[in-house]
Amino acid sequence: MSVNPILGTNYSNGDCQIKIALPAEGKYNYSVIIIPGEVTVLPSFLGNNEIRRPSEPPQHNCPLYVTEGEDIDCLCSTDNLGLPSGSVAWRGTDSLRFAIDKVNRTYSGTNNTCILMWNKTVVQSTLYTVTVNYASRVLSFKIDNKADDIVNVSDNANVSTVCQAEGRPLPTLRLFTRSSDNQDVELTAVINGLELQYTMSVKCGTTATYSCKSENEVSEDQRRILLTVSCAPRQTTQDIYSATFNGGEARLEFKIIAYPPPDDLSVFYIGSSLNDNTLRKVEYKNTLKFECTSDGVYRYMVTCTVTLLNETIFSTGVYHAVFSNSLGNISLTFEIKEQLHTTGQSKPEVAGQVAGGVIGAVVAIVLTASIAIFVIRRKRMRNDRGSRTTNPVMTSTTDPQNSLETLYSQLQREDVNSPSVYQSLGHQQTSSNITNHEDEGNSHVYEVPIDLQENTRETHHKETIYQNNTLF
Repeated sequence: MSVNPILGTNYSNGDCQIKIALPAEGKYNYSVIIIPGEVTVLPSFLGNNEIRRPSEPPQHNCPLYVTEGEDIDCLCSTDNLGLPSGSVAWRGTDSLRFAIDKVNRTYSGTNNTCILMWNKTVVQSTLYTVTVNYASRVLSFKIDNKADDIVNVSDNANVSTVCQAEGRPLPTLRLFTRSSDNQDVELTAVINGLELQYTMSVKCGTTATYSCKSENEVSEDQRRILLTVSCAPRQTTQDIYSATFNGGEARLEFKIIAYPPPDDLSVFYIGSSLNDNTLRKVEYKNTLKFECTSDGVYRYMVTCTVTLLNETIFSTGVYHAVFSNSLGNISLTFEIKEQLHTTGQSKPEVAGQVAGGVIGAVVAIVLTASIAIFVIRRKRMRNDRGSRTTNPVMTSTTDPQNSLETLYSQLQREDVNSPSVYQSLGHQQTSSNITNHEDEGNSHVYEVPIDLQENTRETHHKETIYQNNTLF
């Protein structure tokens, strides 16, 4: 307590301060007794006469997760410091601010406490644990315990696939294979994990690109491995192969499954057909060339192009083409066909059709001539019907040679140089007269083949004509 006299008076004034431990929570009134005189004075409070502990912990605005490489800058605060007022700070500091530059993953999991001091005591606090997220990343991807870009295994083998990754939060791991349309097809997956395992039985058709993908909220990552399965050549479809030489070359394309692609070709001649027993190897040095290439996506799908360069050696017939790689071989049958003409027909077919056409034309000409003779003869017969009984041609006693010459004269043949075929009329004329006597009074019209022969201009002619006879 301090007292100062007042000049010119017998009085003094002053002030007093006291320090005591805070009592229990509540409201308090204080008084001061001045001695001598035992005067009681009620003091005035510069603050509040209430005593109250802080009832709530402080808060902070620090991020729950921070990505690796980012900064942390946040504050601790409260609206309730108590009475008299307490203070807030991060433990170990006297600051409300918490700041870290470019945090890394090693700081993840660190605990930091914001405290509220009251009456020289920590009465409230808040814990802040730093969680540093970082990108998901594939650490290891192996097929058949190999991490190479290209892994080769044998046909029908059991192959294990292992993919390991890291990341926070925990990533999802997926195993894919590449499809024909260049899309990833999922084989299996592990959710919120760091390792994926997968076992598969592989065949030649399993050859493909495989990938392991790891992804979380921060990023994603993947690795690829080309898995090749070695196998001997085998047939894909029951195709029928044939070729025709054109411009001195014949070209064939064979579709097979093989890995690696065949690097050797042998050609054997079977014979003119599959039923032949002939089998001989064709030495194809400088007589053919071949190339086998793998598909860009499906490495096991192989196209072998064979170009035959010698039409003499590779004559028409049936052959075996034997494609080989280091694991085995396959024999495919093909046929060399005769060259087609522009009409799409082979030479024998064209020759046969030409010969048939000529024969048909000759038959048509002969038939037309026969019909014409028949019509002419019929017309003459009608005109001479009244005098037919005296016609020397129709009289059985007439000399056959004279009859033929008379008939030939009546027909007025002009094409004496055309080949002719005739049949004798002798017995037919005799039988005609007999029939005429037997059926007298009845009219019959029929055709009689007549054989005419003549030697004109030293050429022998034969022709079959038909005579229209009307007997009464």
